Amino acid sequence: MPVILTKPAEWETWLTTPFDEARVLNRPLPNDALEVVAEGWR
Repeated sequence: MPVILTKPAEWETWLTTPFDEARVLNRPLPNDALEVVAEGWR
């Protein structure tokens, strides 16, 4: 599953911390955290 990081501190942790510590960032997002901005053909 992809990791979606939403805060600058999370980006920094993901990029600079050993995976054993950073993997706690891989978690489900709240249902309203992502928004569909387009559907169908363009």
